[in-house]
Amino acid sequence: LFNGNHIFKQLTRLKLGECHSIDDVCIQSMIKMYVITFDWAKNFIFISFLSRCPRLTDFSCTWAYNLTDESFNEIVIHCQYLRRLSLVGCHLIRGQILNDVPWKYLFQIEYFNFEHCNKIDDEVLVELYRRKHSLIIYDYYGSRVDENG
Repeated sequence: LFNGNHIFKQLTRLKLGECHSIDDVCIQSMIKMYVITFDWAKNFIFISFLSRCPRLTDFSCTWAYNLTDESFNEIVIHCQYLRRLSLVGCHLIRGQILNDVPWKYLFQIEYFNFEHCNKIDDEVLVELYRRKHSLIIYDYYGSRVDENG
């Protein structure tokens, strides 16, 4: 489905439940597409990236044991219109890129679910909430994050 050059212009919701074998390469192939252009006059190759799902607003990938920050960063950087992101059970994600949300990435984000993501530091989630009070965030235990943790 995601191994060609197709851009899913109308895809707004992608729910991948119980995806034990999804890994970083799989997520990268779903999220972005490489575009290679060659300038014959300057003998120069230019590589750029396009979002395969430019209108994605709701993404859920649960129990994908092999996802790391590499794919999490791809989601955060390339899915600029995300409003909801749920990564339940993705226990290898540390989430340091969350320090740049919402200032640099995910300006429209409303909801994060990080249940059973034991590597994400609670303080990172609390600081994220302090930067955007309207954000709903669930931590490792399924508890809603607020200013007090």
